[in-house]
Amino acid sequence: MPVPLSRGVAWLKTEVHTDLLEQADRHAPYETGGLLLGYRHSPIEIVITDVIGPGPHADHRRTGFTPDADWQAAELARRYASADRRITYLGDWHTHPGGGADLSRTDRRTLRAIGRHPDARCPQPIMAVLAGGEPWTLCIRQPARRAAPRRALQTLAIQIYW
Repeated sequence: MPVPLSRGVAWLKTEVHTDLLEQADRHAPYETGGLLLGYRHSPIEIVITDVIGPGPHADHRRTGFTPDADWQAAELARRYASADRRITYLGDWHTHPGGGADLSRTDRRTLRAIGRHPDARCPQPIMAVLAGGEPWTLCIRQPARRAAPRRALQTLAIQIYW
């Protein structure tokens, strides 16, 4: 497994960080997840301004979850419109209760699929994982830039802002 590289910063609003932790606690010991919204400030800086949860009809399991995709799509469209199209989909987040922050093979495949999917409009998606629990460890990764080995991931530094 490639070693994650550290290049870049993910800025999270305090409310986003709190929301992620609350949703992780609410569903533990089962996995949960959702969507991350915001914008790219620069090629190496991402600003995460909002989070969408799993949806009311999501299926939560100990080693996976299936989101309520229709609900998430409607919620994404609503938030995009209410923000005057200033925010966009950045990637996904999910939990690994009792586990580590490494991305599974499924997580890596999902990340690559998001980047290739034209409707996602997200060629450089991010994936956040909240691992463990009590306390949760947050790790955000994205595919490494061109100069890195193929399929390498880079770990983004996380900064919480008001």
